Amino acid sequence: MRLIGSRLILLSVLLVSIAAVVSAVPTEQAVINELMQMYGLDSTNCTVEVLSNRLKTAQVVPGEISIRPIVQKEPLGLFSIAATIERDGRMLESAQLRLRITRFADVLVATDRIGRHEALTAENCAVTRMDVTSLHEKPLYSLDEAAGLRSAKNVRKGTMLTSSAVEMPPDVEAGHEVTIVFADGLCRITAPGTVLQKGSHGDYIKVKNSSSGKIIVARVVDQNAVEVDP
Repeated sequence: MRLIGSRLILLSVLLVSIAAVVSAVPTEQAVINELMQMYGLDSTNCTVEVLSNRLKTAQVVPGEISIRPIVQKEPLGLFSIAATIERDGRMLESAQLRLRITRFADVLVATDRIGRHEALTAENCAVTRMDVTSLHEKPLYSLDEAAGLRSAKNVRKGTMLTSSAVEMPPDVEAGHEVTIVFADGLCRITAPGTVLQKGSHGDYIKVKNSSSGKIIVARVVDQNAVEVDP
């Protein structure tokens, strides 16, 4: 019986040792796991690379390592943390780690050169997975989001399309021929005019009266007319 009991104790010790070895992970991976959990980062659209690591412990088990950010900023790009390893109730070591956090997203990208004021279509742009770590503007995520929009500037092939790169086409452009309308309730006067600056419904723009040559400010009604306030 003693022999059996000794063997059972030995087996239990071996099983515990094996479990500890199986659950242990490389320290750098443990740091990454802690960071992802702390900030709710998704591994499908975010990667974390350890650039420098002063910790000497090669492996840890869950619960042995804790981290805290060095500075309060969004976990993106270059990022530094302090990591502490505790084992058997005592601190084993503590050190700083420098990381690079990269974010990816499926965004709308120019598949060909897009000229200024050219409409966005399935022929010149498509959704592509891109590194958006350094992107400071809101990107477009789909062709549906780009429906009716045009390029606000010349765009090179491979460029992500953002809010500043696109615009809704205006109702009138500079050089557009329109009818100038003046109405005060008693009478209605019209004259031909030439638009001097672009504008959409409700915008006040400069228009040249083609008959008198006078430049006036009028409100855009639609693609064919502008109205002078009484």
